[in-house]
Parts: sequence; C-alpha cells; structure tokens
Amino acid sequence: MAEPTRIGANDLPETIQKAGIPTMYGGREYRSRLEARWAAMFGILGWDVEYEPFDCDGWIPDFVIEGAQRMLVEIKPASSAAEFTDAAAKALRADPKLDVLFLGYRIPDYEGWGCLGWLMEHEVYGYSGVDENAMALISTNDDGSMDVCHTYQSFRRRISGVYDSHQHPIEAALLRTMWAEAGNMVKWFPGS
Repeated sequence: MAEPTRIGANDLPETIQKAGIPTMYGGREYRSRLEARWAAMFGILGWDVEYEPFDCDGWIPDFVIEGAQRMLVEIKPASSAAEFTDAAAKALRADPKLDVLFLGYRIPDYEGWGCLGWLMEHEVYGYSGVDENAMALISTNDDGSMDVCHTYQSFRRRISGVYDSHQHPIEAALLRTMWAEAGNMVKWFPGS
C-alpha cells in the first residue's frame, strides 16, 4: 500500500491558509476551529492554559501553558517543523530564552510515542529555530498526570518541573484517540 501524501499548510490554497472559522468552545471564541480543538486537547491533558495571553513584540502566542516552566504555543495548519520557521523567528526576537511549542493540524508520528508537535527550547544547547526531530513528548508523572518534555534535549518536564531521565511516554495511539476526542468536542453541528 502506498504511503499517504502529506499536505502541509504551504501546500494548501491561499484561501484555506488564511481562513479560520471562529469557533466557540468552553465559553470562549477562538479565531479558528484548530485553536479551539487544541484548547479542548489541553483540557483533556489537564493543563492550565491561557488563550492569546500577551503581545511579544509583534507576535501574539496562541496560548501559554502554565506549569513549572511557562511554554508559549504557536498553532498553524501545518504538518512539519519547517512550516514554523517564520513563527520561530518571531518567538526568538520576542525572547530568545522562551520554550515554544509548535502545534499543527495533526498528531505527528514519532517512533510510536505520543508527541504533540515540536518543542523549541533554550535550556540545553540553545537554539536558532525549530528542528524536525525536536518533538514534544507526552509522558505520565508518578501521579498519572500528563506532562511534556523534549525528545532529545532536556528531559525536564515542563508542567511538573520534574527531571527524569527515564521517560514514561504514552503511546501515539492513545494520544491520537485524545486528539479525535478533542475534535469531537469542537465539531460544528447544524443549528449551533
């Protein structure tokens, strides 16, 4: 069976790239259904987030995830890290020491592990952009809560602050099930 063709945001017609469908979720209107879906996903993961929290010198992060370390979040209808090059440059101009989570329209596949997207971090090696292999790994803490760390740089978990060199990643299939649930939570219904 042939591999399915992956379509990135830059491959979509310009009208689709720019158009977002404002979507209500949890009593708040999001600029796009994709942002609303990610808000639902953060709720499923049990994370404390704020939507469009502040202006970072001309760049407004879509979310901030509060935890032991604050992470800014940029969301685009993208399927690869390369599609976040401009957003990464804006984030670096805003504050070169921020951790930024880049999320697309799907859960990327990474060796069967549950990864949300790409994590640009400064802590270990510094950075100059977003790396295709720099995945945001979802793992479980001892109390069963969900957390996130880098796949190959710092294994410090951003939500709890725990450093654990023994990752406890969830399976990609479980994360995709959560993603489907988040999609159902923001689905449009006639008359709504």
